[in-house]
Amino acid sequence: MTILEKPHLNQFVHPIIDSALWIFAKVNYIHGEIPLKALKTKVRADGVGFLNDVVNYPIICGEGARPGASQKKSIDDDDKNAKSMKALYNNIVIAEADSRHQLFTNLKIYGLTAFKTEVSLTMMDFRSVHRLFEIDHFGIPKDWIDMPNFVWMYEAVIKWALCVNSTREEFIKHRKKRRATRYSESTRTPQIHKDEANILTDGRRYHKNWHNSLGKGIDGREP
Repeated sequence: MTILEKPHLNQFVHPIIDSALWIFAKVNYIHGEIPLKALKTKVRADGVGFLNDVVNYPIICGEGARPGASQKKSIDDDDKNAKSMKALYNNIVIAEADSRHQLFTNLKIYGLTAFKTEVSLTMMDFRSVHRLFEIDHFGIPKDWIDMPNFVWMYEAVIKWALCVNSTREEFIKHRKKRRATRYSESTRTPQIHKDEANILTDGRRYHKNWHNSLGKGIDGREP
């Protein structure tokens, strides 16, 4: 119980998260007091997961405490991580708007918090307000008696990683959609006017032919 926070997370938490995210979601997870570069405030997280496609947005952040930490430390970590997740969400929305991309309404940010031997895996989305959900949680096995917990642990981590992968794939697919810009619209304008002129000319020609045929018989001769 006297183990320090960093060695505890490095030995028992980060390797599990790192492997699951890379295998099932192709997300690059980095741990060790990582600064959230996208944020204006100098906020650091114990672990951050980055997309590897389209753009390298951070979509995962995590906090943890050593086994002997107080309950207050756990509450502070939960609060800090929720605020970091909210900031990451808002940053992506702003960055996408600045890049003139359509808003990805199904965006989700993922988080994890570790306290003693318990790990909580969470997800945040936005529906009028930011909403935080716990996808699953697990306990780290402490000895051979807890070996059956490995099944539940990996089930929880894989479920969470697959949710991350779903968001990643949807976001990449959405990000590749081209949005019509003012430049692209201006380049199409001459062709649109040309098509409209052709349609108008064809309409006048048809109307003239129809009008001329009114005074003729079936065989085209005057009655």
